[in-house]
Amino acid sequence: MPITSLVGTLSLDDTRSVGDYLRAVKAGRCEPADLVAVPVGTDGSFIVDAALDSVLGVRAADVIGSAQLTGKAGQIVSAVAMLGEKLVRVVFLGVADRSPSALRPPVRTPVRTSSSSVPIS
Repeated sequence: MPITSLVGTLSLDDTRSVGDYLRAVKAGRCEPADLVAVPVGTDGSFIVDAALDSVLGVRAADVIGSAQLTGKAGQIVSAVAMLGEKLVRVVFLGVADRSPSALRPPVRTPVRTSSSSVPIS
């Protein structure tokens, strides 16, 4: 059965990162997304985001490392951020080298987000 979803980009003037967006949600300046994706490239590389770390309560690098995420296209691990009374799922998604050929196979296959999750306390 197909699933319909809506994907949008961040559009707040002062929002430059996932962490900035989550802080804006926590401050009540925008509505929370159901899911926020953080791209993870080859060898587990990602853009370090101190704001994301502070909202998660743990370093994103530790989430990626504990799940042994290598950045292979389609790999996924999820975490949860509590933003006051709001809950937002943060997904670290392997995108390899971000080339169309690397991303094509995972797009064809339904992503199972329950494959690995890291509890954050």
